[in-house]
This record gives sequence, C-alpha cells and structure tokens, in this order.
Amino acid sequence: MTRLGPDMAFGLDEALSAQVDWGMNCGPGALAGVLGLSPEEIRQHLPDFPDKQYTNEIMLEAALEDLGVAATIGRGTLPAYGLARVLWKGPWWDDPDPYARERRSHWIGVSSSDEGRMIFDINAIKAGGWILEQEWRDVLVPWLLEGGEATGGWEVAETYEIDPGLLPPRPDYISGPSSSGFA
Repeated sequence: MTRLGPDMAFGLDEALSAQVDWGMNCGPGALAGVLGLSPEEIRQHLPDFPDKQYTNEIMLEAALEDLGVAATIGRGTLPAYGLARVLWKGPWWDDPDPYARERRSHWIGVSSSDEGRMIFDINAIKAGGWILEQEWRDVLVPWLLEGGEATGGWEVAETYEIDPGLLPPRPDYISGPSSSGFA
C-alpha cells in the first residue's frame, strides 16, 4: 500500500518508552506520525507538554512553526494530509464551560493511500499507527470510547492541512536516521 507522506520513524517500543518517560499521548504521537519523526524528536518542540500532559492548538501551532512546517488552519473537515483534533460527544457537549469539549478531545493524523484515506492514531501503533479511516471509525473509535461517558459521536474541530511535498528536510539539530522519502 502506497501512503502519502513520510515513513514512520518509530514503533511500539519507542511509543511506550515515550509514554512512560514523559507521558506522550495522542498530540505528540499524531505530530510525530504525520511528520515522520520520532517521539523524542518531537518532544523538544512541545516544551510545555510534560507538565501539562495535553496538546492544545496553541502548543501544536508553535511546534509546527518551530519545525518549519507550514500548515493551513481549518475547522470541521478532515484535511487531505495533516492533523486534526476530534471532539468526542457526550454529556459535556452542552456544558457552558468553553473548555469542556476540548478536555475530551483526541489528535489524529490524516493521509491518503491507494486504498483510501488513512488515519494515524497513537492507539493503533501496534498496527503501525496508520489504519484505514473506515477501520478507525468502525473499530478503534468504539474501542477508545468503550466504558466511558462518550456517546460515540464525534466532530472534527481544528485541522492543519500540510502539503507533504513542502515538508522541510529533517533539521540539522534532529539526530538519528533520516526518514525515507515520500510516496
């Protein structure tokens, strides 16, 4: 299967290590997956993350700028290639607290392949991180929401459309093996 974007620079072992060491979750995971970087390479670009343990749009935009990645910001529709924050629906949906929805959100990466739209979800890292959108919707999302208060519905909030052909080369300050080309 040919997928648009960089090859993965990490797998299950690196993801688990980053989760234990500094709490990596969906935000840093999606950013690493979409950019073809490892969690450790992303960590330095999210300096507030270890203390906060979440990624908001301000933190994500600062990380993209720091990495030299141009993105077009949108809302409501998944990008062809890039990042998206999903808001899980539940009893908090009509809460007057403006941050109630954001506290129940999830970052994903989005790409395309010859088989259709692909979703990067850190919870699918054992399967390589990237799975078909239909599998994400039908299998992973229900599993993620099982046993919680979420109703199963979701909505796309902020999106960051990235042209994978315009991704900057790996910065000199990032060490380690270079991610191999784009498909």
